[in-house]
Amino acid sequence: MGAVSADIYIGNGDIEISNSDADAYTDLSAKSTTKAKIYSLESKKKIPTKYKKYENYTFKVAKGSKIYYKAIARSSNGVVTNISGLKIKKATVSFGDGTKKIANKWISHKYKKSGWYLIKVNLNATFTKGYLYGMDLPGNVVNGTRIYLVYVENNPQLSISKVTSGYNTITNYKKKILII
Repeated sequence: MGAVSADIYIGNGDIEISNSDADAYTDLSAKSTTKAKIYSLESKKKIPTKYKKYENYTFKVAKGSKIYYKAIARSSNGVVTNISGLKIKKATVSFGDGTKKIANKWISHKYKKSGWYLIKVNLNATFTKGYLYGMDLPGNVVNGTRIYLVYVENNPQLSISKVTSGYNTITNYKKKILII
């Protein structure tokens, strides 16, 4: 059997998903610790024009916060569906600050300077079965890439959950006033 599209090829009894089609199966998972948080970027934050195409994949972190990242492959995000037995063979994450790490498992990263950074995830994966045009076949995801935009903030976002002054009523407050 021959090619299905330029980026999905069926041959030798398997499916190969590559180039822009492979990008649809590529993703990044991020998690924070209790000391470090990942925030969504407020809509009022102005994204520089050169980064506008990444605005749907944008988040922010505080400078110096250790955030954990992992490259992941999506099982059903493109033309080939119902993928099972998905395993990442090779994955890297480039953080935009000169740091590049192998990301087959959870890795951590801290940004030392504030500003805008592009995080590039690249992976190769295999799967035991994927559904395409009525066929269930094994296959590969080759050179899938996804780019995220992160804003590294100088000061962490402050979150206040409860404020108390030590007085729970106006009567208690008046009892504590000293008249001089």
